[in-house]
Amino acid sequence: RLLRNNLFNLLVRLGRLDEAEALLDATLAEDRARAQRDGDTRVPQHVRRGILRLTRDPGQAQALRSELDEAGFKAVQDFVANDPELSLASIEASLERHQSGVDPVISLRLSRFDAYRKDPRYLRLLRKAGLDEQGNIPKS
Repeated sequence: RLLRNNLFNLLVRLGRLDEAEALLDATLAEDRARAQRDGDTRVPQHVRRGILRLTRDPGQAQALRSELDEAGFKAVQDFVANDPELSLASIEASLERHQSGVDPVISLRLSRFDAYRKDPRYLRLLRKAGLDEQGNIPKS
């Protein structure tokens, strides 16, 4: 799943939106099954599909705002803006809401944060996510 998410992100960043959408289409059944198994009532891939829509047409922002919850819409905006400062704030908000630690933890390890690896805000978020200063799970 991490590999697929990273591939999707890379394809979008490279402007290969049709390939990113094909990746989502190819994995939709699997994502639906996982969501059902996990009791997740959201539409699978809702944020990633929102990223594609907003990347293709920035005029879709208002429609997406009404379709997604606040956190989902913020995630779409942050991704499309490609602003690490906004992303750090969004990750912190996710951690504050005690949302699943998987996405914030994965997000903190993305290469887009390489320039922030020594930034005190970044290090604080790693600790908050339960990671060490290298972004790894501390050894007991």
